[in-house]
Parts: sequence; structure tokens; C-alpha cells
Amino acid sequence: MNERHAVRMGAVAVTAAALVLPAFMAVPRKLPATAMGSGLLLYLERGLAVFAILLFLLVFLYRSLVHGELPKAISGRGAEWTDLAATSRSTSSELQTQVDELDAVVTRIVEALEAKG
Repeated sequence: MNERHAVRMGAVAVTAAALVLPAFMAVPRKLPATAMGSGLLLYLERGLAVFAILLFLLVFLYRSLVHGELPKAISGRGAEWTDLAATSRSTSSELQTQVDELDAVVTRIVEALEAKG
């Protein structure tokens, strides 16, 4: 299973859980003020809360398990991560440098063998 497929499956699971889990939560006799007297609005608010929590957990697990990084900071505004694109570019340029160095070494070895033979 490739990375994109896993992310898509995780997103589908998060969405399904956000739709199903609020249906199993108890509805109090006196609805909270945020529900404004509507059981449907309470269900939608709970669904949104479950979705946000599970989405954060999905992102946290993906970035920590796949990319091996933890958030730099967690605040009321959310988690702050390093830029994956910048990390990827620096890693790929480092790898390209290593490949170029190995290519130069192989070229010198081949030239030395041709000179002897």
C-alpha cells in the first residue's frame, strides 16, 4: 500500500467516524446552549468536534510515523510543523551531492582500470 492510498483511507475513516460516533453519544434532556434547542445541531457540532480531533490525530500519526517528525509547537491555534517541502528539497539535494560524488569515484576507478589494462 503506497503513501497516498494510506492517507486517503485514513481520511475516509476519519470522515466515517465523524458521521457515526456522534450518533452513539448520549443526548441530554436539557440541550446545551450551543445546540440552541436543536438535537440535529448538537449532532452536527459533535460531528465537527470528532472530525477535528481525529483529523489532528491522523496528521500527527502520519507525520510522526512516515516522516519521523513531531510538531514544533502546539497552541490554541493548532500544531506548528516544519515545512515538509523544504525538508524534502534539502534531503534530495544532499542525496544528489552524494550521487555526484559516487559517480566521480566510479569514473576514477574505471579510468584507473583502463589505464592498467
